[in-house]
Amino acid sequence: MSDGAGGSPAAAALDRAGLASGMDPHLAPFFHQWLDTFIFRGRLDPQLRELAVLRIMWRCDRAFEWGNHYRFAREAGVTRDEVLAIRTARPDQDLGGPVALVVRAADEVVDAGCVAEATVTELAALFPGPLLDEFLYLLGGYRMYATVSASRRADPVTAHPPWPPDGVGPPA
Repeated sequence: MSDGAGGSPAAAALDRAGLASGMDPHLAPFFHQWLDTFIFRGRLDPQLRELAVLRIMWRCDRAFEWGNHYRFAREAGVTRDEVLAIRTARPDQDLGGPVALVVRAADEVVDAGCVAEATVTELAALFPGPLLDEFLYLLGGYRMYATVSASRRADPVTAHPPWPPDGVGPPA
């Protein structure tokens, strides 16, 4: 994925999201590196990665970030129904397999600020070796991003409708 002007995929993604023009030049390299590390050059299964990020954004009520990662998820092959499924209030009952595990880990980060020891043990089987750290940093980093975004009290203006695919956000 390139912006066609020789820029990085991260710069192109920020531009498509409408973030590049208003970004603090001091912070831009951080966001470029973040996207390159976790999205464009990440080693995690892209479908599980995006479902985990979407779960964090759903739980944190972040429509703008949900929209961006909805597009990444669809590009990674996640179906509309799979995206809608992670919105469940009962992931332990409604989800199964690796999706249930990454959603549980995302929920633990949102609820407790860390992933429970038993969940980390299960995650180590799914994400062996350094992939476990990459996944944990992904969860913590996107939780951080949701916190900063919520603290700013305003989503960036975007041409995309909120909460794809159906416009429905989390219950109040």
